[in-house]
Amino acid sequence: MRKLLRNMCTMLMASVLLVTGSCGGTTWVSGVENTNTLIEKLTNMEEIQDPEKYTQIYLDENYLGQVPDMWEFRNLKNIEVSEKNTKYKIVGGALLSKDGSKLYAFPPQKECKIYAVPKTVKVICADAFYRSKIEKVTFTDNLRKIGESAFIDCNNLTQLNLGKVKNIGERAFWGIGVKNITLNKKYNLGVAAFDTKIKINYGKKFKDIKPYLLSYKRWNEVKGAKGYE
Repeated sequence: MRKLLRNMCTMLMASVLLVTGSCGGTTWVSGVENTNTLIEKLTNMEEIQDPEKYTQIYLDENYLGQVPDMWEFRNLKNIEVSEKNTKYKIVGGALLSKDGSKLYAFPPQKECKIYAVPKTVKVICADAFYRSKIEKVTFTDNLRKIGESAFIDCNNLTQLNLGKVKNIGERAFWGIGVKNITLNKKYNLGVAAFDTKIKINYGKKFKDIKPYLLSYKRWNEVKGAKGYE
């Protein structure tokens, strides 16, 4: 149920232009809540009560619980992890599994223009880069899967190199700033994997685009897919 509500809220926010304003002592700027109650100090994950109030969190050596949900930690700038933690670690500001194969989360408010996914990462998990500020991201040939809504609402993201990734989840690149992309091989694409504002250059027959790139409202503009026109 929480996932359904999250997706509904995301689609609603994508269709509304947020402007600076105030209500009840709370100021909103570009969709980020700035209040006098934001907690700037580094806080242990086990002490978190209201996720959206925290800008820094810490996973101590004993924390083996759930991955922080970036949809809830929308004001987060920094994540730190104890070196003794056996489940998680930090690489380049992102939260990874201890073996480095999974990238779980990247702080939405962290100042970072270019992000190179570590070579060890094989899977970028759902919502990992939710509303992050990155402008360019590159993937290595080791990456195989990008999870559902992994880069959703990354409006600043204008450069994207997919590398050899094969599986791209639903809404993985919805609401990003990329205008054109080339898909030169067969991908396993989730519904609405790419925002319909993105022009797709595809060198395959239409039947090879699986599943079709139909979004909730319209089709992507596809060039070079025989049978599409």
